[in-house]
Amino acid sequence: MSEILIFGVSGNRLPAECSQLMQSCHAVVVSQRFESLLVGVRGKRIPIAPVQEMVHGVDDALTHGDVAILASGDPLFFGIGRTMIERFGSERVRIFPALSAVQLACARFKVPWDDLTLISLHGRDPGSLAGRILPHTKVMLFTDHRNSPDRIAADLLAVLKQHGDQNRIQNIRVRVAENLGTEDEKLTRGSLGEIAGKQFAALNMMLIEQEIPESSGPVFGLQEQEILHSRGLITKDEVRAVILHCLRLPVRGVFWDVGGGSGSISVEASCQVVSGA
Repeated sequence: MSEILIFGVSGNRLPAECSQLMQSCHAVVVSQRFESLLVGVRGKRIPIAPVQEMVHGVDDALTHGDVAILASGDPLFFGIGRTMIERFGSERVRIFPALSAVQLACARFKVPWDDLTLISLHGRDPGSLAGRILPHTKVMLFTDHRNSPDRIAADLLAVLKQHGDQNRIQNIRVRVAENLGTEDEKLTRGSLGEIAGKQFAALNMMLIEQEIPESSGPVFGLQEQEILHSRGLITKDEVRAVILHCLRLPVRGVFWDVGGGSGSISVEASCQVVSGA
């Protein structure tokens, strides 16, 4: 049975073992970025994007022999490895990982990454980035051409200004690693405002750090006067407590608070989620 061999690439280098294995492959899936690594490799070329067309191309090529795929870093870390295993089964896939972009970026920044919050924006709807980033002390982002570091920094800055949160604006620090593992590698650090005013190469990792003071407020049992409302349009304290008890909210999920008041149920629920209560 023909196999899919997925080779991770760190920077612009490919181990000799991988190059030798590719020589016997009928086809090679590759992006334009890694085309220079295939000098002397005779296999049919299959573009890596769009992904659905690539998957069909791999399916056809497997009837003639093995297929190699060149992927950046670790193919199982926000990479093409998951797609290939789900489509063709783990028994037909062999993976040769390289250092991931997260490992390289954290090594350059000298920052431990076992406690990082990771967010990939590659081909995904970013949703409310501020809501996903600001609750965490350390966030590493896989950016893309639509969500570049300068745009992300500008969006965060706008949200914090809207809420008058000058402390966070001054506290947040950003680092960006461009073209990791190549001759053009570059590291940049700065505030949200400084990063928002710069331009970055398409290949980059973005690290956002902040110190979040521990809250001394309650995680449940907010009083009516502690929630902004007008003209008495708020669910009363006792009713709010009963509703949240009956809802038995899960740790993860989507919560809709449909009403015409202050949104006090969702405010109380969000306090529980953020605190982990």
